[in-house]
Amino acid sequence: MKKSLLLLLFLIQGLALQAEIVLDYETYSSYVKNNLPEIVKSRLNEEIAKRSVQKARGVSDVKMNGSINYFNNDLSDSTGTNSGITGEAGLSKRFITTGTELYGSTGYTRSVINRDNSEVLHQPSVTLGVRQPLLYNFLGSVDKYAEEDAKISYEIEKVQTMITSNALFRYYTLLYNQWIMYSKISAINQKGIANAWTIYNQMISKQKSGLAENDEVQKAYSSLLSFRQKKEQSLIDEMKIKEEIAVQVGADSIRPVVAHFDTEYNRIKKHDFEYRPFNSTVSAQRVDLLVSRLKLSRDTAANKLRPSVDAVASITQWGNDENFSGLVSYDKTDYKVGVEVTHSFGNNSAEATYEIAALELLKMQEDLRAAVLNYETEIRSIQVEAQKTKNIILNKEKNIRALRSQLLTENRKYQAARLDLSYIINTRNNIASEEISLLQQKMNLMALYYSYAGLIE
Repeated sequence: MKKSLLLLLFLIQGLALQAEIVLDYETYSSYVKNNLPEIVKSRLNEEIAKRSVQKARGVSDVKMNGSINYFNNDLSDSTGTNSGITGEAGLSKRFITTGTELYGSTGYTRSVINRDNSEVLHQPSVTLGVRQPLLYNFLGSVDKYAEEDAKISYEIEKVQTMITSNALFRYYTLLYNQWIMYSKISAINQKGIANAWTIYNQMISKQKSGLAENDEVQKAYSSLLSFRQKKEQSLIDEMKIKEEIAVQVGADSIRPVVAHFDTEYNRIKKHDFEYRPFNSTVSAQRVDLLVSRLKLSRDTAANKLRPSVDAVASITQWGNDENFSGLVSYDKTDYKVGVEVTHSFGNNSAEATYEIAALELLKMQEDLRAAVLNYETEIRSIQVEAQKTKNIILNKEKNIRALRSQLLTENRKYQAARLDLSYIINTRNNIASEEISLLQQKMNLMALYYSYAGLIE
């Protein structure tokens, strides 16, 4: 947040001090990383998933319960009543690792028996007990599910945050370079306009002197109009990208650092686009986590198909005191040991849940197979296209050098009246077209690299 405020302050100060802000790539990329709503939202989703892990641990929280009741009953021999207050308070805790539940409680009953003479009886009690699942939730398999599922979901969100952030960052990096490319194209067309305007004026003068025909004048004029049209289109393309960036950074009058385009291209052209296996990528890591979560869901659902069989044991000590002086003497002990069984006949919900989880796992395995096939196709295609694009760039650079050399020769011939002007116009047009095409091919190579980087990350 502090970094974002500094960036905003920088932009505001820039607007106040100069008509146009030079938005360097470092400032731009920092702003993108810290302020894009999609990136901020993905980080918030990660934080929510983290809190969900904490929430899932609630199964093992110590729980407290208590009650207090007034009672008034007729005695069995109908010679009086038994009334009083009874209360109980207890604590229980479940251990996720084993599924074991420990509980303890203390109770107190004060009863008054009304017959010929009233009799007051105080009856305190203390109970300790344990419950151990033997089939359903054996070793806490069901209790563990919520926390384990939340942990895996948190890991998935962390990976997803990285994927989302990197994808958006690559998009806006490409956008910045496209912005520069169109500004360069606009400059090429502006240079073409200047040259075409000079030639056009020369032809007008020669026509007036009777040294040039109308077709030469119109050819020069057509070249001028063509460059003007191309410049307008390049300005439209540049404006669209500029406005998208301007909205993101909150400043209207901005321009890029043009040198960044060549710096980025020179870095990328050295890259060999080597092959990497799918299982080394972040996408594979995400798929593995999704598979793990489905396996956990399937195994937990399978456990829920079992009947609930719990071993239980408890011990209760009772006191009986007419005076309840505060020093309670427990003179009676009850023991309880046994097995509790609960089973749902049919159990359609659990069976359906298990079948769904098993089918979802099979579907995910097919998704994985499709992802691997798609990855193999894309990475091989990028490798071939990148190499072909590099070759195209080399040939275009050679062609531009050849055209420029040709233009020098044509200018000398034209000055010596040994060459028609149309040759010079055509050569200059070809040079401009090749320079623009070269920039576009360099941009294509950058786009391939960013796609490749997203594929293998």
